[in-house]
Amino acid sequence: MNVKKIFEFYQVNEIRRLSMATLSFQKYVMSWWKQRQYDVSIGRKFKLLNWKELKARIRRNFVLPFYEKK
Repeated sequence: MNVKKIFEFYQVNEIRRLSMATLSFQKYVMSWWKQRQYDVSIGRKFKLLNWKELKARIRRNFVLPFYEKK
């Protein structure tokens, strides 16, 4: 099921979407997320503030550039 649909169905507000989305991370994405959290904690990177920012970062890091959503 699409994450956006889950958020809409359960009426998850913007503030909680970021933390809820990260609960389902596995393998390489979870490793990336933990490293990113560490980088934020030591001031190397800025904190992601909402679901839209997280979604954009995931796309940039894990979705091939030629992939087109239909």
